[in-house]
Amino acid sequence: MTGKTITLTKEIASGGEGIVYAIQEESKLVAKIYRSGKLSSEHQLKLRAMLKNPLLDLSMRIRGHITITWVIDLLVDPQTLKFVGYLMPKLPQGMVALHNCYNANDRRKKLPHFHYGSLHKVALNLAEIVSVIHRNEYVIGDINESNICVGEKSVVTIIDTDSFQVRDGSKTYRCLVAKGEYVPPELSLLLKRLGKSYKDIDRVVEHDLFGLAVIMFQLLMNGTHPFDGIYTGKGEQPSKPERIAAGYFPYGKKIVPFKPRPIAPPFELLHPELRELFVQCFEAGYSNPRVRPTAEEWQKVLNKADRNLVRCSLVSQHYYGNHLKVCPWCKYVKDTKVNDPFSTSRPKSVQAVPVGGVSKQPYISSYPTKPVQNAPSHIFTGAVGNTRYAVAVVIVICTLSFLFAQQTLIKSLLVKNFSFNAKDIISEKIFSSIKHYTSKPDTIDTVDRIDSSSCQFSSAIGIGFGNVQLKSGQSHTMIVSLMKEASGLSVFNLWVKTLETNPSICCCELPIYGLL
Repeated sequence: MTGKTITLTKEIASGGEGIVYAIQEESKLVAKIYRSGKLSSEHQLKLRAMLKNPLLDLSMRIRGHITITWVIDLLVDPQTLKFVGYLMPKLPQGMVALHNCYNANDRRKKLPHFHYGSLHKVALNLAEIVSVIHRNEYVIGDINESNICVGEKSVVTIIDTDSFQVRDGSKTYRCLVAKGEYVPPELSLLLKRLGKSYKDIDRVVEHDLFGLAVIMFQLLMNGTHPFDGIYTGKGEQPSKPERIAAGYFPYGKKIVPFKPRPIAPPFELLHPELRELFVQCFEAGYSNPRVRPTAEEWQKVLNKADRNLVRCSLVSQHYYGNHLKVCPWCKYVKDTKVNDPFSTSRPKSVQAVPVGGVSKQPYISSYPTKPVQNAPSHIFTGAVGNTRYAVAVVIVICTLSFLFAQQTLIKSLLVKNFSFNAKDIISEKIFSSIKHYTSKPDTIDTVDRIDSSSCQFSSAIGIGFGNVQLKSGQSHTMIVSLMKEASGLSVFNLWVKTLETNPSICCCELPIYGLL
């Protein structure tokens, strides 16, 4: 509490616990005021602990997007001096609740440009945020679709952070709520057996990982809950929380009294390694929660699945994995007779298209450019010969431009003045990747500086420079290339080149989503 006075203006949101207001003095902040009867001394102590141990992720912050609405300051009534709420960052404009992203009907209204690749990006960004939370030794506890918001460029923000489980020394401030569809089986069974409530139980990371996997499934399976299905057993159909508690995952290897709904996309739609992670979480993780995939594991496999996405030549918003021989979304629309999950208009033909017939127009630069083999003639705008000639010309121009840019940039490297610390703009995984890919990983101390004035952006590329300082005093040069697509997403390409007689070049590619 800084002693400053703020003025509450219009109501922005309202929930069972409190009301969120805009404030007159600062447009980028909002105030959450707790309802009378919902406030306890535990709230204030918990928020003080959160203030003392802020959850920060520099790479997220520098991207210009708020990923976690963390507490900024506490609020008291100026007359009684009693604690009433707290300040937090304002949710970025245009953000919508997660269900608007994975529910096809909502998505067509709120995020009409989204396609399957967009959903992969949302899943990736969510996994990254959850990994940051867990690395900082916090537990979300109440992870569900209502406290996650999504923006137009697949950026993600987690809200309601005051419900997190927080540790402060030997004291644990528990998460008091949860949504049944995201609660792991061991937790619900424990509460039932002991006759306890959430306020009596410490949450663990494995509880979050179950809820995270449920959300991943909903994102990648067109809103389908992993424990949804058609009941094939006897007696009354169990509720969704009861199915979770019993381990009735209808997409796994075990025999359960449920089968997937015909309206659900086929499980084979998913990249094979993604399917393995879901089975690992919902089957193996049922008896041993410790084997559930971590947020970092989801990131790794989602990155691979994202790179393998290709584009259907019939419907521009259809993306799918290159492990499939036909476009599953065209087939899905044809077989189920439902509205297209992504496109607002139906194609003239819903005949599935072979992978060899996909368009060579990737959504972002991490998508592969697949060779067109036996492609239907309608994907070309002119004669085949002219198209090949045009492609060849473009390749030559791009190659020459790249070589010229490299030569010019390396020459100018020696005369630049470095201006600010790269730790403020380069994420932890870039540091680790530099250590991994350089020829002397054990000698790297830190990335010291990067020159902001040398970052020049045209329509396609911007370049920055910096030094990797070695403990031995030897200097390495780092070139950071930001590849910017029209979508606003970007990819870091890092080259680490030693300034020695025989320089060695090491290269790695790191997707950084929603940076620009």
